[in-house]
Amino acid sequence: MDTPVPRSRVPLLVVEDDRMIARRLQVLLGKVDGAAYEVAVVGSLADGLSRLATETLAVVLLDLSLPEAEGPETVRRMCTTVQDVPVVVLTGLDDEDLARQALNLGAQDYLVKGEMATRGIARAIQYAIERHRMQATLRSLALTDELTSLLNRRGFFTLAEQHLKTARRTRTAVWLAAADLDGLKPINDTYGHEEGDRAISGAAAVLRATFRESDLLARLGGDEFVVLATNVDPTSAEILRSRLRQHLDAHNAREPRPYVLSLSLGLVRGDPERDTLAELLAHADRELYEQKRARRS
Repeated sequence: MDTPVPRSRVPLLVVEDDRMIARRLQVLLGKVDGAAYEVAVVGSLADGLSRLATETLAVVLLDLSLPEAEGPETVRRMCTTVQDVPVVVLTGLDDEDLARQALNLGAQDYLVKGEMATRGIARAIQYAIERHRMQATLRSLALTDELTSLLNRRGFFTLAEQHLKTARRTRTAVWLAAADLDGLKPINDTYGHEEGDRAISGAAAVLRATFRESDLLARLGGDEFVVLATNVDPTSAEILRSRLRQHLDAHNAREPRPYVLSLSLGLVRGDPERDTLAELLAHADRELYEQKRARRS
């Protein structure tokens, strides 16, 4: 006898204060072939956001008329607070214009309560998950450097400003590091641009090993890299430089090449209350080129 194939499990949250509608959704979702929905129901936006903060969910079905929020404000609060979960809004028969506004605010799809059917619900959920995943991929590509998988220039400046705002609010000092791959032009001229790309990827790997996952690490272009670190000990500059040397030595020993991979590092500590991102970058660049000049002489 054939072993039955287990159905995929889809954790789903219904945010709906009308118990009859919530119950009807549960019944309809139980009839969907090929998927086993694990349905949780809450009756308020606050309870929904609380569940999303602690649980991993595949999709949210969100009523547009809740006790503490109605219409576009409901969607705005949900999609602003929880950006990694797709939202399908539930609307009344005469609220389709409102539903379209919800799509502009970040919802992936909408269901009209008086026209809900098993196939339509399943399709809306499936499409919402797929569209959300595709949008996340596109956002990632727009902010990520293709060669190194680090943040690109746009990604760094987008996220760095957010990190500085947090540092200002918590009154936390920051470190900004400007790094430069030494001798990229001779590598390209002697061994070709493919080897130059390999050197850039190697430099990215060394920097990734040197800094923490929570630090913002980006390739600004060519052989230029930048790192923004928060919650770092004020005395850790020499520790970071030592770790960089250790990881460079390990990389060169592990992957022998006809040249030695080398990085220069300009490292500055900043006060987010006083220093702008542009000023920190300028200070780090000056430190970087001072280091290069000292090494050459």
